[in-house]
Amino acid sequence: MHNPKLVEVIYQYKNEICFLNQMKILSTSTNEINNYNDKMEERTNQFIEQIEQVMNENEARTDTDMLREFTLEELAVYNGTNGNPPFVAVNGTVYDMSSITLWSGGRHFGMIAGRDLSQQFITCHQGITTRLEKLPIVGKVSGTVN
Repeated sequence: MHNPKLVEVIYQYKNEICFLNQMKILSTSTNEINNYNDKMEERTNQFIEQIEQVMNENEARTDTDMLREFTLEELAVYNGTNGNPPFVAVNGTVYDMSSITLWSGGRHFGMIAGRDLSQQFITCHQGITTRLEKLPIVGKVSGTVN
């Protein structure tokens, strides 16, 4: 799956550079040619900054459209036993709980990994999702919109 923002940045850059290059080709003086060369260099530097910004935005968030979709039956396999990591679904997003010691063995205060624990999370943590933001997102539950 592609990133629409990245595609737009690339498309704009390509069009602008093509235009500047055509103008450079049509130029009749060295001054004009140098001016278009400078503009292309400046635009290229802007393009690099835009690409870096888009990539940093992508690193800062996880695009759940690109992640694996789990049915509840598939999620049940990831219960923290038999060598499987403990995965938990909350509000349609599947999180890897492996980094949380309290989830070792696939259990945490009576809850069992490999399940949708949205209601339990809301009850226990009043729906405050900052606790989840540090966890790796490994997928989403099939049929949910995030």
